[in-house]
Amino acid sequence: MVYTQQLPRIIISGTGSAVPPHRLSNPDLEKMVDTSNDWIIERTGISERAISTQYEPLPVLGAVAGHVALKSAGLTAKDIGLIIFANHKSGTFAVPDNATIVQYLLGAECPAHDQNGGCTGGIIAESAGYNALAGKLYAHLMRNPEEEIPHDVLNFKVLVLAGDTLSHVLNYKDRATCILLSDGVGAAVLQFSLDQTVLEKKYGFLGCYLNADGSLGPNLWWKSGVGPQFSSVDGNLTYGGHEAQVKRPDFHMDGQVVFKPAVRMMTEAFEKIVEQEHIDKSSPEYSQMMIDPHQANWRIVDAVRKRTPFAPEQVYAEGIKKYGNNSLGTYMVAQDELHVGGHLYPGRLLAKVAFGAGFIWGADLHRWALNRPKPSQITSDAEKQALVRMYYSKYSEWVSQLCA
Repeated sequence: MVYTQQLPRIIISGTGSAVPPHRLSNPDLEKMVDTSNDWIIERTGISERAISTQYEPLPVLGAVAGHVALKSAGLTAKDIGLIIFANHKSGTFAVPDNATIVQYLLGAECPAHDQNGGCTGGIIAESAGYNALAGKLYAHLMRNPEEEIPHDVLNFKVLVLAGDTLSHVLNYKDRATCILLSDGVGAAVLQFSLDQTVLEKKYGFLGCYLNADGSLGPNLWWKSGVGPQFSSVDGNLTYGGHEAQVKRPDFHMDGQVVFKPAVRMMTEAFEKIVEQEHIDKSSPEYSQMMIDPHQANWRIVDAVRKRTPFAPEQVYAEGIKKYGNNSLGTYMVAQDELHVGGHLYPGRLLAKVAFGAGFIWGADLHRWALNRPKPSQITSDAEKQALVRMYYSKYSEWVSQLCA
């Protein structure tokens, strides 16, 4: 069967992020655990990490990131047809899904669900969003191949969120893990486009590559939400004049074992997605592309960069210095920063690559469709803090209705 009508492409139409302003510095950690600033910098490249307070629970950060992405895309919550939130259930609730709480906070009227996948979860969630859009289009074409694509299909949009608040489930006596993880959420809006330039130049989502090896799982794990870490408090974390409760942790990572497969997996994922999508390595678009890696630590990112032909500025690693490792939020927050900062432009290739617990690793590839956002599309830090207060107030009302 041949379809004569012009089929839309799927693009990212807006990005957003929400990173707590409070920081836990290396000197702060020196007072808490047997470590030093030099030791941390040498092994991770991290100077400070973003830590959420009790007023910035995971659903609130998700709502803020989603709000920012919707503003960037020129949309409202009522325009969204599906919300997918990649996270590790690091918030207060294992059930219900954090995505459903975000849906309530934003005032959306659509399905919503969480996505796991370790630190690769954001890539999996974006792929799931792409598949939801593609599936709607495919279903219509199978039913009505001769009919024009209806507005309810073309107007379907997906809000993808990815992030965590893992700082609150760490053991602050274990210097191998407490120096790494931080908090934050990134967001993106996926939608169809029939823009002629987008169609002619094949802008938008190109594809996703995923792989897994469960035999390596024992080297990076965290017990499920039925454990005591969700109901008990292990103490208080004090940083920069702020205090947050720390749940009893059960997070484990063998960093020395993880390093080599992490580098190999992210490098493999990049090579596979380039090959899968038939990108010509001799082309200008390949030589000018941007890589947005999971920023687990600086040594891993730098090792991956050295296995590519690209200049250091083409492999984004600013987040690890400013925020620490905010899990599956690293590359989604970075995607927003790259967009807002003007590092992405129509036609530029963007490859997000990640690895995480499982082990699961993967990459997705976009031919960027957006210009740098106008000032009216950008949400300032002060505006984000006002959104935190607004959504926390609504979240508190929701919590007050919990059944006994």
